[in-house]
Amino acid sequence: MYLYLIYATIPASIYDSSYKFILPSESIFQRHNNEMKGLYAWTLDKSLLKSFMKERGDSGIYTLMKKEVDDDYMKEFSDEYTRLKLNRYSFDCYVNDEFKKIRVTTTRNENVNVNNDGNEYMIEALEELMTDAQIPDIFTKKMRKALNNLGYYESYKMFHGEPYYDRVNGKYYYEQEITEPSESSTFALNYKNKLEVLLYLYGFMFTGPPKEKEND
Repeated sequence: MYLYLIYATIPASIYDSSYKFILPSESIFQRHNNEMKGLYAWTLDKSLLKSFMKERGDSGIYTLMKKEVDDDYMKEFSDEYTRLKLNRYSFDCYVNDEFKKIRVTTTRNENVNVNNDGNEYMIEALEELMTDAQIPDIFTKKMRKALNNLGYYESYKMFHGEPYYDRVNGKYYYEQEITEPSESSTFALNYKNKLEVLLYLYGFMFTGPPKEKEND
């Protein structure tokens, strides 16, 4: 049988800021000048390999190695590198005012991080974004609906408290700024758009570095 090993090359600065603590230890990324290189994924299934490379083909960060192995080797390898194994997973995505499940080829590690720890990662990002965010009620009804679909309204309440309505001025106000979200508001967020969480956490692993624009 053939084992397909997928190695990734990540700029050291991006690795340190975004992936150092969410990649499993078995990846064993090593520094080469200003880049980090290591095993990112593996599979025995050629169709999974094709879908993975197709979905991330424009990233330009992956190198493939093909290795012939026997059952004994594969059993030991699989036990040691189980979090790097590829599979097709379903991620909830908000499309046309309803949630749908989108299937994406990811590693087990990516799937676990999104579904088990996704809220925590998103809360950390939202805390920074919501510090100087605009009160959601100032937007038009159409814009509020779009923002609500992205979780903006719940996110704002998480960090600025519950709104109250001032009948004299006819406006909503927020009682106080909350530097640490309460447990109840954290769970209230319950981030459902798992595809968005996946792309937030692993965007670089799908797109790679920004592409230079070609001159006309």
